Amino acid sequence: MAAEGRQQTQTASAAAPQQQAQQAQPQQQQQALAPLMTSLSTRHELQFSWTLYYDNPPRDADWNNFKQYLTSVITFRTVEDFWGAINNIRPPSGLPTGANYSLFKGDVLPVWEDSANNKGGKWLINVNRKTARLDEMWLNTMLGLIGENFEVQDEITGAVCSLRPKGDRVALWTRTTDESVRVMGEKFKAAVQPDEPLNFMSHSDAGGSFKVKSKYIIN
Repeated sequence: MAAEGRQQTQTASAAAPQQQAQQAQPQQQQQALAPLMTSLSTRHELQFSWTLYYDNPPRDADWNNFKQYLTSVITFRTVEDFWGAINNIRPPSGLPTGANYSLFKGDVLPVWEDSANNKGGKWLINVNRKTARLDEMWLNTMLGLIGENFEVQDEITGAVCSLRPKGDRVALWTRTTDESVRVMGEKFKAAVQPDEPLNFMSHSDAGGSFKVKSKYIIN
C-alpha cells in the first residue's frame, strides 16, 4: 500500500507540469492576440465629420428648393466608417445620368444658398468618359477631402460628382473666390491627375450654367 501510494504521488507530481502547461496555453494565446485585437478595435478619427449625399432631381426640378431632393447616405467621422460606406454603395459610374454624389463637411449642405457656400465657388473637372476614370477621380477627391490634403485655412466645404449627358464632372467647392483658391486647385490637380484643365468659377457667376467664363484656369 505504501508503494502504491508513492506511485500515485509520483504520477500526480508528473502530471502537474503538464496540467499547468495546458492552463497556460490559453493565457499565452490571449497575450499573443492582444496587439492584433487592439489594432482591430482601434478607430481612426477624422478632424471633421462628413456627410455623403445623393440626389437625382427631375427635369422640372424646383431649383429654388433643391434641398428637397437631397438624401443623406451616411455621416461619418472615422476612416473605418468611410470605407464601410464606400465599399457598400454604387460607384459614380453606376449612377443614372442626372444624379449626383456630394461629400460635405459638418453641417454644410451641397447647395449654393448655404451660408458656407454662397460667397464661394468651385474647381471643376470635366471627365472624359472614354478614359473610364470617374470612379478613380471621385475616390481620390474624397480621400483628399477627409484627409485634409486640399485644405487652406478651412476654405473647402465639400465636393460634388455629377453624371451628365454631355460629360461627367467632379467639382471641389470653396468658401471664397480669392487668389487663395489657386493653392487648393493645384493640390486638387495633384491628387486627381485630370486629363483636362481645371476651371474655377464662382457660384454667383455660374448662375446655374457651366458655360460662364472661368475666373481661374490650371492647365
